[in-house]
Amino acid sequence: MTKEELNKVKEFAALNFCLPEEVQVFVETEEFNVTNPWMDQSARFDLTDEGAVREWGLDVVVGFIEKAKGAIRG
Repeated sequence: MTKEELNKVKEFAALNFCLPEEVQVFVETEEFNVTNPWMDQSARFDLTDEGAVREWGLDVVVGFIEKAKGAIRG
């Protein structure tokens, strides 16, 4: 994945977070449907890539990236 592709996924995640629940792309965890892994669990603070992995786990971040890439492609 290129830096440009990752930036597109992050832009998508920011928009996705604001969409109605029925159309959001998400990765399900035990407690949350993660619609933007670059936000903390309180949905108040932005996270770096490293912070997203610490907060949500690598599997959630990678899972979201894969789903987002599919949604971006259409």
